[in-house]
Amino acid sequence: MEGWRARQVARACDELDAEAAGWVDAKLAGVWGTATWPKVWRRVKGLVLQADRALALEKARKARAERFVRITHNGDSTSFLSARMDTGAALALQDAIRRITGRLVDEGAIDPVPELEVQALEELAAPYLPGIDGSFPDY
Repeated sequence: MEGWRARQVARACDELDAEAAGWVDAKLAGVWGTATWPKVWRRVKGLVLQADRALALEKARKARAERFVRITHNGDSTSFLSARMDTGAALALQDAIRRITGRLVDEGAIDPVPELEVQALEELAAPYLPGIDGSFPDY
């Protein structure tokens, strides 16, 4: 194993006690040299969380506390949307956008895919857009 990779693994285990770090090391022994580095690194991160349940719970709590949605209006009839959300919800949103994008393509849309994905996201937001008469729905 290259030294820089060993240092990355050691840094990932910094917050663990010696016993938990040893457990991670033992679990990794079988994958060194048999798996790609990205696969090993994903395993390292998962093992570190498994090794110290309290650490895992604290990291999950911190990640939940750092969730947000930010919408910045650009003043040109467009807006910038960014969010930090639960991965499961983000994957569901991504899947919905892909399904709607696929439907738009099947219906003959010829816009580039990124533009179709924006249209799909806008379609998901459609229940919250003003009605034909300019009124907003009750929330």
